Amino acid sequence: MEPGLVNLLVTFSTSLMVLTKLHVERTYLGSTLGSLEAWLLLRSLRTLHLRIPRQSATATHLAHWLNSIAKTERGQSFDGVPGGILARVTHSSLQGTDYRGFNPQDQMQGGWNATFSFHVRFLFLYTRLIYLLCCPGYQPRICASAAS
Repeated sequence: MEPGLVNLLVTFSTSLMVLTKLHVERTYLGSTLGSLEAWLLLRSLRTLHLRIPRQSATATHLAHWLNSIAKTERGQSFDGVPGGILARVTHSSLQGTDYRGFNPQDQMQGGWNATFSFHVRFLFLYTRLIYLLCCPGYQPRICASAAS
């Protein structure tokens, strides 16, 4: 499903001018949900309770694996990946207890969030990663020359 295909607009304004303007914008911007889109939305909501825990588990596992790579020293390797290429990994499961005594694990009892970030140490690795994610199989000249 495309992002923004189904939207909800909530406003506390009771001004007739504001409501009329919003109604006109929603009308001309295609605010009507089609039957196929409604069916897709309902179908995806029926399996949401199955997908969210799997996404959480996958992201947590991947974040911990990437964090192990980030902790690997340059010249060594982890799972066949050379160390020193990742600067750090950010994910809620990697946070410990802070200075106030707050531990995210107490709040996230059903699993961790399905998003994380990682920081690459070298620009050419970042560029190569973007190309590999966007265009699998494509080897840009700049990345091949920078890597050697």
